[in-house]
Amino acid sequence: MEKYTYDFSVNINPLGLPEGVIPHVAASLEQCRNYPDPSCGALGTLLSGKYLLPKERFFFGNGADDLLYRIVCAFQPRRALIIEPAFEEYERALRTVSCQIVHGVLPEARGFAFPEDLPDLITGGLDMVFLCNPNNPTGAMCPLPILRKILDRARERRVTVVADECFMEFVPEWRSCSAKALVEEYGNLIVIDAFTKIYALAGFRLGFCVCGDPEMLRAIARHGQSYGVSGPAQAAGIGALKSEEYLPSTYRLVVEEREFLMTGLAGLPLKVYPSRTNFLLFHCAFPLLADKLKRYGIKVRDCSEFYSLDSLYHRIAVSTHENNRYLLQALGEILS
Repeated sequence: MEKYTYDFSVNINPLGLPEGVIPHVAASLEQCRNYPDPSCGALGTLLSGKYLLPKERFFFGNGADDLLYRIVCAFQPRRALIIEPAFEEYERALRTVSCQIVHGVLPEARGFAFPEDLPDLITGGLDMVFLCNPNNPTGAMCPLPILRKILDRARERRVTVVADECFMEFVPEWRSCSAKALVEEYGNLIVIDAFTKIYALAGFRLGFCVCGDPEMLRAIARHGQSYGVSGPAQAAGIGALKSEEYLPSTYRLVVEEREFLMTGLAGLPLKVYPSRTNFLLFHCAFPLLADKLKRYGIKVRDCSEFYSLDSLYHRIAVSTHENNRYLLQALGEILS
């Protein structure tokens, strides 16, 4: 495996672990001889307060991927719509149940913005819709009015909507954008989220989903192991949630550095797309850009594996100011 000094390919919070994580994990080690709480009760209590939802609306899993596969196995969709480009794991999960996949592509000409007529893609014969919001890899946000229209149309046609919000909380005003507030109103909605990106807890594998339908949550729980989240992972989540200054610091860093990157990229011969989260997508007509950046010790995400994109598209994470400045310097030298 190649090693890079500057890894912009992974969209994890550049602040690293919240300060409360290590003490909570260390304290939890004394209990590792015991089985972990299968209900993740302490975490559920904290998230209930954070999202102002009943504790019973949450189910926890071994990262967002675990929940994704549980959902697909639980409901066995025969035909599903994926709003593209999107996280490749949606399609991989659906293929495991021989699901027919329909691709609804966001228009590049509009900066990959979610169009008003997107709900029209939900037609007869669909069982499930996958929507990443903010979108990965574009960073575009689905406005709440459009999301409501999607949910209304899906409910009329008895279609389940799975909204992936793993990057939602990089948006400072996430409370007014998140679908989590809608789960009590829409029983056909499942929202997936995780501690992986926003709290930099990728190694702990801690995700959760939110749903207003108790039977759907029970079905998700049945399609996986009972002890899906380890004790240290639960402790890490609790420590992260109790680190109160972490998210405000994240917002300041991400907003400021994303603007710095946007401004710098705008002066280069490439096209950068608007983003609301902690990464940027850009198109560069110069081939083999990722390979050329390797010479500088820099790794970026080649987007050729994303549906509707190719190797001329690249995604970069927002990093620290020093790292971002070095990336812009390297791009300037390569593209000059």
